[in-house]
Amino acid sequence: CQREDEAIGLAARLDEMNKERRSIEEDIRAHAMDRASAQTNNHVLVVGDEDWHEGVIGIVAGRLKDRFAKPACVIAFSPDGLGKGSARSISGFAIGNAIIAAHQRGLLEGGGGHDMAAGFSIMKDKLAAFQAFMNQRLLDDLKGEIPKVTHKVSAMLSVAGCQPELSDWLDKLGPYGSGNPEPRFVLPDCRIKNIRLVGDAGAHLSCRIDDGSGTTLNAIAFQAGGTPIGQLLQQAADGRYLHVLGKLRRDRYRGGRAMQIEIEDVATPPLAFAR
Repeated sequence: CQREDEAIGLAARLDEMNKERRSIEEDIRAHAMDRASAQTNNHVLVVGDEDWHEGVIGIVAGRLKDRFAKPACVIAFSPDGLGKGSARSISGFAIGNAIIAAHQRGLLEGGGGHDMAAGFSIMKDKLAAFQAFMNQRLLDDLKGEIPKVTHKVSAMLSVAGCQPELSDWLDKLGPYGSGNPEPRFVLPDCRIKNIRLVGDAGAHLSCRIDDGSGTTLNAIAFQAGGTPIGQLLQQAADGRYLHVLGKLRRDRYRGGRAMQIEIEDVATPPLAFAR
């Protein structure tokens, strides 16, 4: 019938738009990760570009915050130099108040938010001063003590326990989101094998994990090239043991039955995660 045809057409269009959004997000995320990786001396990450779409900057800011365990501000600039920014924070640093203070200082055109997220507008020529202000604000708020990264872990697993049946069961617990976070697992005392850089410009790290349980597991660390996580993984190729934290995934590149872990952090025994 006509309505059914219209519904099918709309569904196809929505699927196409969603794929386009994911492609845009991935492109911006990759470039933002590269720029953030160079900001090792900054306590607050600030990155921006004219080619970035403001519709996904909030998602990208959250990804930067999660990857580097630092507050992150991502800005989409227009050709006239005005940028729309989105910020995500870590526990203990009220980024909404910091954005309001930056506006009052004349560094922003406007902005506001709450403890963990904020939005703002900024002229490009104020970018460096804004980042300097945010760095100092974090140090002042936290009294010079940078908080340690903490992780909520669902369980410890062996490599042999990372089976498709577990993935099927985890799928039934979704959908995942802020009110229902996706489970994270620790694989303790693992050796890293066959590590290599993959993706554009070696942005990602691929390896196999062996914990002596009789099998190995594929692993991927997205945007880990040049980061503390990536460096520790590469150093561990000499045979040292690591604890690996991440989310269990089906390896879609190998038909969807093989399992892999998407690495979020690593630590040397005793626990001391890289971030």
